[in-house]
Amino acid sequence: MTSPAQMNRLLRRRRWARWGLLLTTLALAAALLGSAWAGYRSAEDAVLALERAQAGTLAAAFRGGAFGAWERARVRGSDRAEVDPLPRGVDSAGEGVVPDSTSGRVIGRGVLSGEEIAATIDSIVTDRSEAGLRWAGFLSSAGTVVAGGGDAMDEPFRVSSSQGGPTLTHVGPRVRAYFVPPLDTRRSRLTLVVEFEPVIARAMVSSARRSLFL
Repeated sequence: MTSPAQMNRLLRRRRWARWGLLLTTLALAAALLGSAWAGYRSAEDAVLALERAQAGTLAAAFRGGAFGAWERARVRGSDRAEVDPLPRGVDSAGEGVVPDSTSGRVIGRGVLSGEEIAATIDSIVTDRSEAGLRWAGFLSSAGTVVAGGGDAMDEPFRVSSSQGGPTLTHVGPRVRAYFVPPLDTRRSRLTLVVEFEPVIARAMVSSARRSLFL
């Protein structure tokens, strides 16, 4: 027959066993949650890297070539840029021709206006819509659109003062990347902006969130 003292010891052991099992379960749950949270944070870091990479890839289409010549012409106070023909050639009238910097098509006879630049931007945005590009353009230091193409979100542009890479801001489902020129040329040069939908990054975040709450 079990004495009262032995019964009390047995009950205490059972209670400690239950508490031990509970604490072990809580520790395991905390470890799993911590692992999922770390995975989610890692996914967020990867998303930022993907957005920066996508911004840089899309912005490359608007650097140099006709765009660079047009921007240099604006610094000189002109809205019409004389572009060196690359490769050099002549048309039927004996005048130089200028290939499109992205497709190689002839877009003029060495002179580009602001209207032609805007039309070229719009064409490039259309060509890269499947890559997520929705709008691109050049802003003055005050944030005014000098030339642009595509459809931008209805949100004011805010030129950042930071340098050393694109400044990313989220506007609804899209990302805006501001490529601010160096400080010593900021008053004369324009800020390039690309607005895009981060399709791949969005899919990664969705997957990480599902893992966090499963």
